[in-house]
Amino acid sequence: MPLSPTRCKTLTGGDKLSARPLYGHLVQFENKAEIVLVTNHETRLNVDDGGLRRRVKRVVFKNHVQEQDRDPRLRQKLLAEGEAIANMLLGHARTVHDRGIEISDEIERDTEAYFARQDIMQQLVDEKLLLVPEARATGREVYSAYQVWCAENGLPPHSASRFYRTLEAKVVGCNAYILNGSKAYRGVRVR
Repeated sequence: MPLSPTRCKTLTGGDKLSARPLYGHLVQFENKAEIVLVTNHETRLNVDDGGLRRRVKRVVFKNHVQEQDRDPRLRQKLLAEGEAIANMLLGHARTVHDRGIEISDEIERDTEAYFARQDIMQQLVDEKLLLVPEARATGREVYSAYQVWCAENGLPPHSASRFYRTLEAKVVGCNAYILNGSKAYRGVRVR
């Protein structure tokens, strides 16, 4: 299921949020939390804009301990050191509070790669369209291919006008023109 860009921006934008406690009245409050999604699979985004890129960071936890290398007494060891671990975490929390969260180069690279994989228009081009300078296609043909691709990938399609604007802005070599009163494209063909 795709992550809602609107909800993400609402929760992380710094504006006051409104909520109603059960059987209570509407209250407004400021979000003081960092939101973390822990998932087994990449969350899909069906929009790509600067606002979302500033808010979303992908952190990959790459360490995996094989079954034979796991310490069966790890839980007891952690519980025995619980107070020291809590103090260390509080120290890190103070540092984050004072300096903010520092994003490493590796996280920036992983995030850029993540957004590249989320580029719906590029995926559509790769799977359904062929970019050839002498090619021609009607807007309806290209939009129909997009709708089929969205259905195959479980995504809601954008309106035709929004799709055409995105296609024209992002796909180099795809040029719109009017053919018999309808939109058509040079440089692109449906596979």
